[in-house]
Amino acid sequence: DSFEAGEYETGKIYLERLFDILEDEVYYWESLEPAFSRTAIQDIQVKLSVNNRMRVIMSDNLPDDPITKDLNARADTMYERFNARKQFIQSAEMRGF
Repeated sequence: DSFEAGEYETGKIYLERLFDILEDEVYYWESLEPAFSRTAIQDIQVKLSVNNRMRVIMSDNLPDDPITKDLNARADTMYERFNARKQFIQSAEMRGF
């Protein structure tokens, strides 16, 4: 499927789906043992960066749209969870786990 520039409703549907997928990946990644989740840190960071870029575009184009506010809150939560898990993994590595 494709859509034209300016088709905001279609774009919002795709964007929300991408956020859903990334949230699922972050939650799955958090459930892994530190040794396994360490290998995926860079992959998750790249996905979060892409996710952040999409939310910036939404904020620039539809700042007052309820979905923009929802996606911003969800992205903030994903970043917080990612950073907490990353710190946990680094701490576990320092302790030799």
